[in-house]
Amino acid sequence: EAALTVPSTEPVLTFDSIRPTLVASQIENYLGEQPELHDRLLADLIASDPSSARTLLGLLDTGSDVARVASQTGVHPTTVRYRLRRALASVELDLSDPDARLAAQVQLRYGLRAASKER
Repeated sequence: EAALTVPSTEPVLTFDSIRPTLVASQIENYLGEQPELHDRLLADLIASDPSSARTLLGLLDTGSDVARVASQTGVHPTTVRYRLRRALASVELDLSDPDARLAAQVQLRYGLRAASKER
């Protein structure tokens, strides 16, 4: 209760601080409503090998930082590389294409969240 009475001049929440989250949420909602936009191979990866799908998403989220993905997932970098090879062998993803990376990142994030809600 005492924390509620502490005056503050700082805003608790600003639009600028949540803008990226709102934009990502809107994109994910749109993607969820448009299954024809889903890449079948990515959907299959999410369903059949979620650990590799999460690893691939981690790679996309970190800007291809294998060491950071390993740290975040609690596995050895060699395991990350193995999962990435397995994931990339099952999907057709050109990691040098920014549009392909973005599309895959959004679908992986949406698909993995949806899959975790179903469990």
